[in-house]
Amino acid sequence: NDDSDNSNGAAENTCYVINCEESITMWESPDISSHEICQIPLGDAVKVLQSASNGFVQIEYEGMTGFCLGSYLSDIQ
Repeated sequence: NDDSDNSNGAAENTCYVINCEESITMWESPDISSHEICQIPLGDAVKVLQSASNGFVQIEYEGMTGFCLGSYLSDIQ
């Protein structure tokens, strides 16, 4: 439990967008009827913060925080 050192954990939380044609949507809440924040292109890296309901995960992308479906993320690029 050592949260003072973020350099080790950063890489473990990084996932890449897979399983889509061009991009996936980042939503404000773990719900596809919520507000759409942005699109994240295929292959881009996101930081996974935590899992959420309905198969969503909370992510951080380019300084923004939101939710996307976990099925579109892989820890392998």
